[in-house]
Formats: sequence, C-alpha cells, structure tokens
Amino acid sequence: MIGVMLGCLVFGQIGDFYGRKKPMMFCLCMCFIFGIWSALSSDFKKFTIFRTILCFFNGGQSTISVVYMIENIPKRTRGYVSTLISYSPNVILLGILAFLFQEWDRLALVIAFLTVPAIVMLAFLHESPRWLMQKGKVAHAKKVFLAIEKFDGTPSSECLDGDELENFLEYEHDRQISEANTKVGKQHSFWHLFKTREIMTGTLVIAFTFFATTLINYSIMFNLGAVAGSIYVNSILIGLLRYSFSLFSGFMDYKFEKFNRKMCHGICSIVTISIIVAIIAFCLTNTTSTFSTLIRIGVLLSCAMTSQAIIVASIASNELMPTAIRSISYSTAQLCSRFGIVFAPHVFHLNLYTGIDFPVLPYAILLVIGLADFLCFRFLIPETKNKPLEDFIMNRTKTVEKEEEEDEV
Repeated sequence: MIGVMLGCLVFGQIGDFYGRKKPMMFCLCMCFIFGIWSALSSDFKKFTIFRTILCFFNGGQSTISVVYMIENIPKRTRGYVSTLISYSPNVILLGILAFLFQEWDRLALVIAFLTVPAIVMLAFLHESPRWLMQKGKVAHAKKVFLAIEKFDGTPSSECLDGDELENFLEYEHDRQISEANTKVGKQHSFWHLFKTREIMTGTLVIAFTFFATTLINYSIMFNLGAVAGSIYVNSILIGLLRYSFSLFSGFMDYKFEKFNRKMCHGICSIVTISIIVAIIAFCLTNTTSTFSTLIRIGVLLSCAMTSQAIIVASIASNELMPTAIRSISYSTAQLCSRFGIVFAPHVFHLNLYTGIDFPVLPYAILLVIGLADFLCFRFLIPETKNKPLEDFIMNRTKTVEKEEEEDEV
C-alpha cells in the first residue's frame, strides 16, 4: 500500500508535467515486469520488495488512466463511458481467476500477463489533446484532432482543413491564456490545489469522498468472511451488482439531464446509509442470525453503491479541476482512497484496540462517515455534469486588476 500511495503522488505530478500517455506506458510495462518477478519470488522478502515496486507503478497508472480517459471523451458521454470502462468487471474476473488458480503465484502470473493487451493498445493511442493545448503544443494537438476525425470517419465537408484547424486552436489557446492571466506551459505543483477557494474546497471534498466511500466499501468487503456464503461467490456477486448498477447509472446519466453527479452520488449514499441503519437495528435487537440472508444482500448492495459513488467522484474530480492540475488533484483523491483502504480492515476489529465488545460500533462509525460524505458532496461543490473542461487556473486577482485598468482607460 505504501508503494501505491507513493505512486499516486509521484505520477500525479509527472502526469501534469510530461503528459498522460508516456507515463502510463512506462507504468504498465513496469507492472508487467515486476508482476512476473513477484510471482517468481523465492521468499517472502523478495516478494514484498517486488510487490511494493509493482504497486508503486500500479498507483501511477491507475491515477493517470482515469484523467486520460476523461480528457478524451465528449462531455455528454463522460458518465456513460466511465461506468462502462470501470474496475467493477475486474472484481468478477478476479473472483473467477482466484477460484481457478488457488495458488497465489499462478494467480499473480496470470494477472501480470493481462497487462500485455493494455500495453499493445496504448501504443496505438495518442497523447491527450487537452494536455497538449494547455502546454502550448498546438501543432501536435492539431495532428491529434485530425487523426481523431479520420478515425471517426467524419466527412471532409464537416471538417476544418489543417491550416484552419491550427488557426482555430491557436485562437482558443490564446483566448484561454488571456482570460486566465497565466503563462504558456507553466508548471504546477500540489501547492496550486490550495491557490483558490474553489479549487481547495473541491480538492478537500473529493478527497474526503474517496476516503469515506473506500472505507465503507472495503470495511464491508473485508468483513465478507463474517457474511453467509462463499467468499468467491460473494466477490463475484459484488462484481455483478457493481457493474449492473454502474451500467444502469451510465444509461440514466446519458438519457436524463437531471440525473447528474450529485443525484447519483446522493442515491448511492442514501441507499448505503439506509442499509447500515438496518444492520444496526438488527444488531440492537439481536436478530442478525434471523435476517442473515437479508443482511448479506444488504452488504453486497452497499458495496455496489459505494463503488458507483467512487466512479461518480472520479468523474466529478476530473470535471471540476483544470487540465493544469487535473492529474495532481486526482492523485490526491487516490491517495485518500488508499488511506480508506488502510483503515478499513481495522473498523470491524476495534474491540482489539479498545477492549469494548460492541458489535454496533463499526456500523455506527461507517454511518457517521457516510452522512458526512453525503452532506459535503451535496452542498460544498458545484454540479459538473456537461461542464466544459477548463485548462488553466483562473488568476482572479490579476483578472480583477486587469478589468479595473481597462475601466480606467
């Protein structure tokens, strides 16, 4: 987990400095190499070292890949595509592979080779045109846009020719630079996440959402052994529920304008909170054994809800932040989600630390955190659905000064 956390931070910064594609390709190649080495480890020490390095690069690619995807899809299909291409199907696949390959080394080897198709496909993809525009690489961005039009089969009558497209891109780039009062190719760091109140609030809320949802999700998942049924079947059921609800949410997002980020997150939060309240009631009335099947269904459903909430938060994070700091901001959210995973195994074993055997306590903690996440996401950040992506941090102080000077003239 330390490797994943460091990878999120390091490659979040690298992704904003050097682009999306090259760091992703490097991370995937390293995941393949160290995945094989970890599977072939002869002792636990070597396994731990190789696995930590592997997780470092896995943290990097998992951060940049989401940013890259959001920057390359139209705003109307961001929600739909993000739910279609998500981690949920991997939960199903992992449950099946874990059942088929009972030995850890064989499972690790199979997973390592599954990165090969991703490496091959990524080689044929282009750099993010938004990142190129933000860095002032207009000529390169023009080539990418022309390649996209050619791949889409856009009729030539509907396309701008090379010179017209380049002039248009240069105009848009200069206009955004002027409005933001910034410099071409300016490098940004984590400090810029706190430069304006809007960006700081968005960063903190999204980071807390990631922490809260992953804490609830993985606390419940790590407690699956205490839930009736096979752990393999439960994992597959979670994957099916997650993906089914993700696809349904993506469909609703695409078809209905009012089904926005806040509504989707709110539904997921309310369902999860209701399930936690019901489980607390069963615990207080000593009827958990009587309603074990119902509790199992509720636990699996809550995992699906929190998973979709994470997807929604991922989309909102990338829509909310400008290109200049999008990767850095998302890496911060990813870091907080890893903290949620670190704390998750301990939630249902608090009696070991406190000496208090109170079965309701873990669920009460998850309930408070879930409520706080719902309220913060609902009231502290703006709606981002169908919002055009911004490329630069708006320097409001300079903008106001410039307007005052123009008024004086």
